[in-house]
Amino acid sequence: MKKLALFSFLVSLHYSAHASTIIEEQILTPALADDLGFDVEIHEDDGDVTRVTTIIEVTGPMQIGSNCRPSIAGTGILDQKGDDPMVFETVIGKEQPPMILAYLRNDNELATGKEMIVFIDYLCSDPRDNRRYTIQVSDRDAFRRVQ
Repeated sequence: MKKLALFSFLVSLHYSAHASTIIEEQILTPALADDLGFDVEIHEDDGDVTRVTTIIEVTGPMQIGSNCRPSIAGTGILDQKGDDPMVFETVIGKEQPPMILAYLRNDNELATGKEMIVFIDYLCSDPRDNRRYTIQVSDRDAFRRVQ
């Protein structure tokens, strides 16, 4: 029984540590993405002329600096106020580089007046270095120029 109580305590401590981790958002520019080792592919699929779709694929490095590793990747929709009515997050495995793929149909009502983002969170041994690296769909033209 004591072992079960200790295990339960350690599990709750692990989750509370991740839940309370502070992450500073860093918007990825093409230059910063290149410096850190992110591979960003953004293109539009216009196979159906009536429904053009923006596709974003981001692959991040296995490590940034000497102590920051990927933890979570996700996508989200931000409204005009910057609030996030929809966010999807997934935990990243440790064997392969983190990758997130998202798409948004440009004629969708969500695309009007809203911003789609993709992000990868990196947690570091020093929590002050934790970062959420974010790309906004509205920045897609800047990434196309450098590809």
